[in-house]
Amino acid sequence: QGYIPEKYFSIIIGRYCLADFADINWFAHDARSQFMNWSLMCNAAWDYPANTRGYTYALILEASLKNFAVRGGISVVPKEANASNMNFNISKAAGTFMDAEYGWQLLGHPGKVHALAFFNYANMGNYNLATQMDTPDITATRVYSRIKYGFGINAEQYIAEYAGMFVKGSWNDGKNETWMFTEIDNSFTAGVSINGFYWKRKNDVVALAVAVNGISKEHRNYLAKGGYGFIIGDGKLNYAPEFVTELYYSFELWKDKVFITPDYQFILNPAYNKDRGPVHALGLRAHIEF
Repeated sequence: QGYIPEKYFSIIIGRYCLADFADINWFAHDARSQFMNWSLMCNAAWDYPANTRGYTYALILEASLKNFAVRGGISVVPKEANASNMNFNISKAAGTFMDAEYGWQLLGHPGKVHALAFFNYANMGNYNLATQMDTPDITATRVYSRIKYGFGINAEQYIAEYAGMFVKGSWNDGKNETWMFTEIDNSFTAGVSINGFYWKRKNDVVALAVAVNGISKEHRNYLAKGGYGFIIGDGKLNYAPEFVTELYYSFELWKDKVFITPDYQFILNPAYNKDRGPVHALGLRAHIEF
């Protein structure tokens, strides 16, 4: 890693994951080493531009001062929902965002907050129009005039030298179909993360988080009538918010290069359906660096 000054202006252009540059959180952001559930990766209601693999072509402008930073950008979006082929005609389809960040010290411990706003436009389908069909099909209502907008707040605070907590909340308008990330229109998450320094395992981490996810009225009506999104839909929806609890322990096996992480998730009302679940999900992640 190179030297990064306290004050700088940058232009970032290329193919990358937008979530690596915006809406970052120290404790809940990277599924390769932290929480695995998507609603804990970033502000879950941000339908952030990406192809199926999570990458897009984008331009980001960023200005940073000592305790404050602001960044914004425009990026291409897929030609179809959750697809690999990208639409490079940004006059018809694109994603935009603005992320403002402010940092502080509280009782000698660092903290930070991000405020996010986004506006996407693409050939999305409309939930209300699809619900009016005898057999709801969101893909049959797609036109290029559709938009999706929303916002999020993302705060983090160290409460001791080797322990911290976070809280996030996000919302989008939920009128048109989810296009890229995941089918969440509103979300609230919170959690704690503790470093293994306290038990003489300085590279270990144990963390616990909860998430409450929901979808808009238009979205739930579409699913209740038998519609399908690119991730959820089972023919009939008995709606309830989805509750997730996740616990993991990242265990260092060898010299900050090899980690094994057992992970447990308890999911109540999976995919927003009271008639499904609860689900107990067990995971095991191996992380190896060369």
